[in-house]
Amino acid sequence: MKAETKQAHLLKALEERNTFIETILQNLPIGIAVNKIDDGKATVINKRFSEIYGWPDSDLTDVSSFFKKLYPDEAYRNEIMNRVMDDIRLADPEQMAWNNVTVTTRSGEKRVVNSKNIPLYDQNLMISTVMDVTNEYKQAEEIHRTKANLDALINCIQDMIWSVDTNMNLITANYSFLEMVESITGEPMREGDCVLFKEFGEERLNKWQQYYERALKGERFNVNNEHYNPIKHTIRYSSIALSPMIHDKGDIFGVACFSKDITQNILNINELKQNELRITQQNEQLTEIAEINAHEIRRPVASILGLTLLLKETGDIESAKEILQHLETTTEELDAIIRRIVDKTSP
Repeated sequence: MKAETKQAHLLKALEERNTFIETILQNLPIGIAVNKIDDGKATVINKRFSEIYGWPDSDLTDVSSFFKKLYPDEAYRNEIMNRVMDDIRLADPEQMAWNNVTVTTRSGEKRVVNSKNIPLYDQNLMISTVMDVTNEYKQAEEIHRTKANLDALINCIQDMIWSVDTNMNLITANYSFLEMVESITGEPMREGDCVLFKEFGEERLNKWQQYYERALKGERFNVNNEHYNPIKHTIRYSSIALSPMIHDKGDIFGVACFSKDITQNILNINELKQNELRITQQNEQLTEIAEINAHEIRRPVASILGLTLLLKETGDIESAKEILQHLETTTEELDAIIRRIVDKTSP
């Protein structure tokens, strides 16, 4: 084969290889640009690179124009430029990655990107890659916002809220629960810590383990609990609802717990019971007094009235003395009955 023919084949193979590489670059899901390190001029910019940044290739050909167009806010532009340039000067490829950076497209749309540079110092080239993570960033922001709102909601509640995974470890909890646990154990509790504390004591620990196991088997139930509150140094009563947490596929992955303080309700119920008992006792006393009035008082009163009438009619002194004696005895009997009534009505 002649030298010219061989060279032609090599050039053709090289051209085909370049075409193959160019085709790959233009169809990658990430943006890629190649710039010279010494002057920052772009030698290659694929279609996705321009699409992600929202500017035509002609506006992204040099570093200065790139920063000015993508970061129109001067303060933010200087912040990003200084960070990127400082990381590049370190000449450490691990440092040349910048996540969640906000860029502005030609139309004014805000996008969030992750970019990474790969230096090829021996070839005076810097390969820049970029990915559009706007949707992921917004989703993460929404998740963070939702979690913050949820945390604010459950933490403004005085009642205790917490959740437990299948290994009896804490998933999340509000401040009331964490404060209670720390008052018992003396240590702050964190997500992933076991919720079965040795400080509970064996009996209480076993009881709560059984509660969690029941909920993890799919049962929803309520239990009433009496416990000593070491913060307020009082006996407190609570009603605790335990519910299994279930994935969309039906798998149980934990237990949600809500403990409502019902101490005041219990105290009110106890006070009502005591009032009912007092009223019952008073009614019994009144009933007995009425019976005394109906039977026992009437008899001596009738006797006194009869003796008095008899005394008026008699003229015999001896008979009068006898009547007076009976009158005195009956009066003493009436006095004793009155004393019984006074005793029953005294507090």
